[in-house]
Amino acid sequence: MTLSLPAGPTVHVASEVFPFSRTGGLADVLGALPAAQAAAGQPTVVVTPWYQAWRTPLRCSW
Repeated sequence: MTLSLPAGPTVHVASEVFPFSRTGGLADVLGALPAAQAAAGQPTVVVTPWYQAWRTPLRCSW
C-alpha cells in the first residue's frame, strides 16, 4: 500500500532562526535551509517563538 499525501509547504518549527535569534548551530541551519528550499521551488514556512525583545513584526522574503 502506498500512502499519498497532498503536496504542501515544508514547515520548519524551531526555537531559534538566524538572523532573529541565535544561540547555536540550529539557528544557522534554519537561516539557510528554508531559503535554499524556496530557491528550489519548494513552498516553505518557518515557525519560531515570538520573543519579547522583538518590538515589531519580522518578515523574510525567501
